[in-house]
Amino acid sequence: MEQQLKAKRVEATRALTERLQVWEQQGVGPYTLRERREAGQRGVEAELAKYQERKRQAGDTIRAAFATCERACQQERDLLRQLEDLAASERTMYELDVRPVQLKLAK
Repeated sequence: MEQQLKAKRVEATRALTERLQVWEQQGVGPYTLRERREAGQRGVEAELAKYQERKRQAGDTIRAAFATCERACQQERDLLRQLEDLAASERTMYELDVRPVQLKLAK
């Protein structure tokens, strides 16, 4: 996107320069040339503003997606850490032989 913006800026500036040279060759006065140059520069900036806005929006979208991904990764790391803590503190349970109790209750 940055390269496209630069290319458009260079192309617009080149086109404006060519127009100014043609007007200068036609004998347009210096004040009129200055006015036309300033008007042309404003037009170029207005045209490029659209692309700069699109670039800004794309950057915002990328940053939002990255933040979402970062939050998801952080949650996953937290869950894995909790699982490791649980595994480390896990106590072994032994199976009880309940047959004697069942025999007593059966009598």
